[in-house]
Amino acid sequence: MSQPQTPRVLIVEDDRSFHVLWKMILEPHAKLVFAVSRYTARKELKANPNFSHIILDGCVPVFDNEPLRPHDTTIDLAHEIAEFYAIPMYAASGSEHLNQKLVAEGCVATNKDTAVYAVRDALIAAQ
Repeated sequence: MSQPQTPRVLIVEDDRSFHVLWKMILEPHAKLVFAVSRYTARKELKANPNFSHIILDGCVPVFDNEPLRPHDTTIDLAHEIAEFYAIPMYAASGSEHLNQKLVAEGCVATNKDTAVYAVRDALIAAQ
């Protein structure tokens, strides 16, 4: 009998201080994959889209060495994820305005403080 697969969570967040906190909360329940830019998030999704949840900051940069797409924002990334992947997304911006835009693209209505707990609770409920 095969072991159940460990859930994978993609965290799209450029502020590494949140990585530390969110690791403590989520690592007991899932394998975490961090993307600090929209480019690396797309790369991770293309390489292996088998994520159970995505936490999405509302303002994630593209770095100098990464290709820039015209009119590319984190809101566009949320739209792409909603269109091409059936993965629950959680809005995790410090800006209520950006959270509302993320929700309009299909994210669960959370914020920077509550997204990680919503994902943790969903992971526990799925066990």
